[in-house]
Amino acid sequence: MIIFKSINKLNKEVNFKANIGFVPTMGALHKGHISLINSSKKKM
Repeated sequence: MIIFKSINKLNKEVNFKANIGFVPTMGALHKGHISLINSSKKKM
């Protein structure tokens, strides 16, 4: 898993050629975020 904190770094790394799982957060992860991460990983 790679965590990007800016859209510019995301664009440089991924270049939109890969599947991306988006987990919006305001800094703190909770069970809902973990559920989104697990769901995203299953779809890869």
